[in-house]
Amino acid sequence: MIFERDSNCDSPYFTNVSKVTYITDTDLQTFTYLGYSYIIFVFDRTEFFDHNGKQQPIPEVILLGPGDFFNTRGYKGAGSIAIELPAQTIHIATGKPASELRNVIIDIKDLIPADIVDRMHSKLRVSTSFEEIKSILIDEIESELKQWNTQTKSSDVVKYIHEKKGLVSKQEIADLFCFSERTLERIFMKEVGTSPYLFISQIRFNNALQDLQLMNMDFSQLMLNYNYYDRSHFEKDFEKFMGKRIIQYKNGIPSLFEAALDRSYHKN
Repeated sequence: MIFERDSNCDSPYFTNVSKVTYITDTDLQTFTYLGYSYIIFVFDRTEFFDHNGKQQPIPEVILLGPGDFFNTRGYKGAGSIAIELPAQTIHIATGKPASELRNVIIDIKDLIPADIVDRMHSKLRVSTSFEEIKSILIDEIESELKQWNTQTKSSDVVKYIHEKKGLVSKQEIADLFCFSERTLERIFMKEVGTSPYLFISQIRFNNALQDLQLMNMDFSQLMLNYNYYDRSHFEKDFEKFMGKRIIQYKNGIPSLFEAALDRSYHKN
């Protein structure tokens, strides 16, 4: 499997673009979408399974929300392109409370005319660079991307949580942005799909895992940097957000997940 990412994504509409190409058949792998919404273009034979192990039908272009996780299996010659969007995108695009869309695979053709989606999918299939990918997206769906980046009540809060790497309390956020904790809870459930506390935990976990993988950081330093009580505290977050215990991962973290960690948060 070849994993590529755009390390200089300066688009005002999306924060990261990545591409996966399967050069051999793969084992089942877990992929988690923490902190962002995603448009994913699927090419050829790729299978998605939910947390109960049930295979899900996969349209050619899908939208997923923050906190979703699926087990995936790719076959030789298949691949995908993932566009990372603000967490609130799934709510803005569908007009539905994001809390009702957790682990729901949305066919992008329900949101964008089918002829545009088909044309875009065909162009991206043969694209050869990230600049070309971004150009195709802007040419075909700039108006939708612009609309989906509309400022919402949670936008500045979500951005702040990312900037703080999840090292912030719900009370601090409520005070800083002049929301009551109850109001903040309602806003997040509607726009992000989860509670402020759980979203903060997701972002902290994601950043901790990146540091663990990319910086060869030992657990004692990781616990200190990210305010985990001990290793078991981190392992509980791992199981919560990945759907499996660390020990259940054969031969370490799967390559797709490991490669996905090789990214950094890009401010808008």
